[in-house]
Amino acid sequence: MSETKSLTIRRRNDPQDRSVLRKSERTRQSILNAAVKFLSTHPFRDLTVAHLMSLAGTSRSAFYQYFGDLHDLMETLMQGLEEDIFHVAAPWFQGDDDPTPLLEQTMAGLVQLCYRQGSILQAVADAAPMDERLEKSWMDFLTAFDDAVTDRIEEHQAIGMIEPFDARPVAIA
Repeated sequence: MSETKSLTIRRRNDPQDRSVLRKSERTRQSILNAAVKFLSTHPFRDLTVAHLMSLAGTSRSAFYQYFGDLHDLMETLMQGLEEDIFHVAAPWFQGDDDPTPLLEQTMAGLVQLCYRQGSILQAVADAAPMDERLEKSWMDFLTAFDDAVTDRIEEHQAIGMIEPFDARPVAIA
């Protein structure tokens, strides 16, 4: 089984971490997993609630218990991805050791994460122009990430670890 098919979207404080999930959490998780599975082989524009629920093995009405529409589902997937990105970047953002190996570790983790969850990134890129809320959420995340990178570079500059330069364009890149 490929990594994409076994991917489980997890949230901070998600009941997924408990050994026994309530039925409602299992249903919600199965919908998210079905979306990831679908998006690994199809573009977002081909996603329908009916097809998604067929993959999840539950009723169409169950979808609307957890998500307002497909863009809401995408926002949930994106939020999970954002949490994963900040988690993977934590060694460099928070580490006190030599920043070079921490940055290398972080970059390797980010590349692996993007490889595993590239279908979500592609779907967000496809869906965001059609939904202002999703587009704003994505832009807010990118800004927050760029801010965190800028701050970390400037911290390293302030203590003389790296030469001064305009950190923001590097962070955005």
